[in-house]
Amino acid sequence: MQVFLILNLLLVVASLLLFNRSRAIRANKVLKLIFPLTTFSLVVAILFHFVPFLLGFFPMSVFAVQLLFTTSSHDPLTGERLKQIGDAVDNLLQEKKPFLRKRYCLKDLSEDTCIPLHQLSACINQVWGKNFNNFINEYRVHYCKEKILNHECRNKKLEAVAVESGFNNRNTFAIAFKKVIGVNPSEFLKSVNLNDDEGSHVFGQVE
Repeated sequence: MQVFLILNLLLVVASLLLFNRSRAIRANKVLKLIFPLTTFSLVVAILFHFVPFLLGFFPMSVFAVQLLFTTSSHDPLTGERLKQIGDAVDNLLQEKKPFLRKRYCLKDLSEDTCIPLHQLSACINQVWGKNFNNFINEYRVHYCKEKILNHECRNKKLEAVAVESGFNNRNTFAIAFKKVIGVNPSEFLKSVNLNDDEGSHVFGQVE
């Protein structure tokens, strides 16, 4: 690619010099095409040479770009493609945690991953067996669970931790938490506090 780039640059310079010096060349229709064609070729070479480097400066991942060019909006989702989309979604949610934003919707996820809406919906349904709301709330529940285990509820109310985890209201939070963890959030908090108290008591006896 570098050799191709250099050769195109030399052709453009040579064409420019000849075009400016000779009236005969400027009058020749065939030769007059050489300069714009070589210039266009140079521009294409530069783009292909620098695009891989430019991708690193944009939030869109290289994987997302590959999906844009290799996945048609009307193509059926194969097992391999479902895995690719699933990995892209999970990586985004784990690293960027956009689910912490209130009212984060499927359209937002589509924009963040550059994956069509219907493909995202199909992937979430087929890979995780959930609709979008249950899917995204599960990430919020696990995030909230980690906060409780890290004793963040000692200095703030459980509802405050739920809001920080992306939930809009208490009822939605309680229903989602019990569906994912198996117990109500208040019961889970009590069990965590109880285990901590028992651990502290045992530790005191050993001392």
